[in-house]
Parts: sequence; C-alpha cells; structure tokens
Amino acid sequence: MSVTVYSHLSALRALRSSRTWRGEVPWRACTSDEQEHVLARSDCRSSATDLEELRSLGIAADADPESGAPREPLDILVGNAGSRVPRIGVRPHLISRLPPDGSLLRVSQGVYVCRPELCLIQLAATIKREELVAIAFELLGLYTLPPDGDGDFNPCEPAMTLDSLKDYLDRAGRLQGSRTVREALPYLLGRSRSPRETATVALLTQPIVRGGYGLDLPLLNHTVQLDSYAREQGGPPEYECDAYFIKARVDLEYDSAHHNDEEQRRRDTARDVAFARMGILVLRVSAAQLNDPGRLEPVARIIARRSGGRLRIRSSVFALRQALLHSALIKQQDAEDEPASDSDSDEETPEQGGQFQHEL
Repeated sequence: MSVTVYSHLSALRALRSSRTWRGEVPWRACTSDEQEHVLARSDCRSSATDLEELRSLGIAADADPESGAPREPLDILVGNAGSRVPRIGVRPHLISRLPPDGSLLRVSQGVYVCRPELCLIQLAATIKREELVAIAFELLGLYTLPPDGDGDFNPCEPAMTLDSLKDYLDRAGRLQGSRTVREALPYLLGRSRSPRETATVALLTQPIVRGGYGLDLPLLNHTVQLDSYAREQGGPPEYECDAYFIKARVDLEYDSAHHNDEEQRRRDTARDVAFARMGILVLRVSAAQLNDPGRLEPVARIIARRSGGRLRIRSSVFALRQALLHSALIKQQDAEDEPASDSDSDEETPEQGGQFQHEL
C-alpha cells in the first residue's frame, strides 16, 4: 500500500479544510512505531493518490485545466533521500531527523499530514516571520480561513493550544524552523475569534523590532464580572472583552459591521458606562484604523500610558517593519466589514490629546 505524508503548505490546507467543514482537527496521531514506519515508506511516487480524494481532503488545490496537476505543488515529507524523486507538481522535503512522537496525523488509508505544531515549524523555515505570526494566531484561534487562505473565515475549535505548542517545541530539539517559532512564542495568543481581532492585537503587541507597538499581551475574549457599583444601572452581571489589557484596565473592542446596529450601540453604551464605574476604559478600533496601522498609534499610546510605561520607537526602519507586519496580517482579514467613515474613525477619546511622549 502506498503511503504519503503531506507537510508544509499542503498540511496547512488540510488543517484548514477540516476546521472549515468539521469545525475541528479530528485525526488520530500516530504512535511512535507507526510514525517511524510511515516516514520510512513515504515517497513522492506514492503521491499518485487520486487527486479528487486529495482535493476533497483539502490537501490538493484545484487542478490546472491544461496539465491536470494541482495549481500548487504538493508538499511531501520523505524519510530518506532515495524517496526524494522529482516529479511535476510535487515539492519533496527530506526530514533529517525523526520528529517527536505524535507528529503525524492519519487522515485516511495511506494518507497522513503533519500535526499543526510541526506544520507551523516547517512553515517557519520557508515563509516570512510576519506571515508566520498570522498563521500561528489562526491555528491557535477560534477561526480558520478556507484551504487556499482567501475568503471569509469560519468559526471552529483551535487546532492547537499554547501549551501543546510549548510542549512540542520542548520535544522538537533542533528541527529546522523550531528556533523561529520559539522566538515568536512569547508574543502569541490563543482563542482569537477573527482575522481582524488577530490583526488588531498583533499590531499592538508584537515587538517594536518586528513592527508592532510592543504592548503587554492582553487576555482575549475575557469575561469581566461587574462589581455592585457598576451593576446599579442594571443590565447583565458581566461583559466579555475582545482584548482586556489587565495592567492598563483597558477593554479594546474591534467594531465590526454589527456594531452599527442600533441595539448593539445601546449595549455598547451600557458596557461603557458600567466599565467606567469600575475604572475600565473602553477603546474601539474601526476598520479604517486597522487598514492604516499608523492610526493605531494613539490607541497604543493610551494603553502604554495607563500601564505606567512609555511608547519608545527609536528605529529608523520601524515604518517599513510595520508595513510588512500589516501586509501579512491584512491578508488574513475577513470580508465582514465595510471601511468605516472618516467621521466615525477620526473620533477621539478625551485621552487622545497628545500628552503621551512618543520618542523616535
């Protein structure tokens, strides 16, 4: 029986497809002995598996009408150099050392994919770091993009957790790409609910040297219980924050299209009043602000100041790095929102008066 292990972008496609249609990644991880056996047998020639099946699994892209081959090469992991046979439409990858136990997931008979943690490490060696951040948030998040990465996102269960990623990195040793993921790990968050939520938080919290504003990591989708004073006005006993910056006591909300609804605006106002009674400031980010990362700077200043710090941007190439990070994150944005009008997006809170020192 032929055996093929799909890795890198092909594995990502498969993970996205399963999360899109099933809402989770249900495949069983291989045992140690099974994994060693599979890697020893995997080769490029066995990729002759029915392309229709591979497309149904999300592993293969749509076929080119002329050649019949997938529009994107199939990434295949092989365990020995002799199996690395060049073929049209195939991108072979030779693994130099055995990965940690449980690195392969059995999709169907003879078809395996790399688990999310290994897939992320593999991509770290082949894509830009900014793109890696976007994919990591997605795999850790409560949403997924379609297999090809374009189009609306779908809600789903996380493909991995921060704990599982940390554990895997501890066991991964010096696998190619693992160092890059280790360096990115302290700036990753789990359970983001959308690409725009990811973009907003990542632009604010990624290190300045990487194009972010370097803020402390918030809690995503965190529930705040109201105290008795805040509850005097009535309403619910708690509110969920998109991103809660603990030290700054700031609730950062991304205003998607549904916030234009009258009833939603009423609930937003009630939240603002309740949180104000508890000393929590609610800041909102519009689509227009997110489309221009420089317009997030006043938000970053407020959060940094309320945290007792100062925003220090001394790098002469910060604007370039920010543009690179923004470009990678903006690709993953969903199409749910229309750009906010200038009158909405330019509205400032009383704290946006420029009192915060910005150092270049």
